[in-house]
Amino acid sequence: MNALMFQTVLLLLLAFLGGCALGCWLRRIFAAQEVGVSIPVPPELLKEDADAPQEAEDTFAVAEEPSPETSEEPSPAPAADEEPKKADEKPVTAADAPEAGKTQLQPEESKTGEPGKTSPASSEDEGEIVAVETDGDLSGRQPKGLKSPRGGKADDLKKIKGIGKVNEGRLNSFGIWHFDQIAGWGDEEAEWVDNFLTFPGRIGREDWIGQAKKLAAQKD
Repeated sequence: MNALMFQTVLLLLLAFLGGCALGCWLRRIFAAQEVGVSIPVPPELLKEDADAPQEAEDTFAVAEEPSPETSEEPSPAPAADEEPKKADEKPVTAADAPEAGKTQLQPEESKTGEPGKTSPASSEDEGEIVAVETDGDLSGRQPKGLKSPRGGKADDLKKIKGIGKVNEGRLNSFGIWHFDQIAGWGDEEAEWVDNFLTFPGRIGREDWIGQAKKLAAQKD
């Protein structure tokens, strides 16, 4: 019994001394790393570290050796100015191109901006010059008019800003009864009417033609 206790105490003492020695050695290593001092390393570890770079070089050399299957030269990359061809792109043939001398017809666009609708009737394509008394020759061109309103019913031209009862009567005097007639005036017609009414530039300032186009469109 005494021998067993003696052996146990001896083993504990040896373990304590070994732990102290190992702790002191590790403490020296950590302290040396903090201040930059190198600690001698056992020769066995140095030998293992020396063999490691040689093994890495051998591995790298093996990886660099090209295999027979991949030794062929790579195909040249396409030039920067060459666009890749699409697989589904079809060549343009003569049958696809429009025939020479033929143009595609587009739907007629009216002055109101709505495709497919013709512009309202203007003084240029209907009516006639209605004689009216003027103070000499007026610049511009007299618009065509109608001797009587269509269907016997004239439009209320006073809805146009700038046309009062007097101006409406003067317009009626040379055949202007409807909004679409005013909407069809050009610059020369507007100039003549300005001079006839003795209000130069009024038609343009008050946009009689634009107002007439809107009223004619609402009427339709």
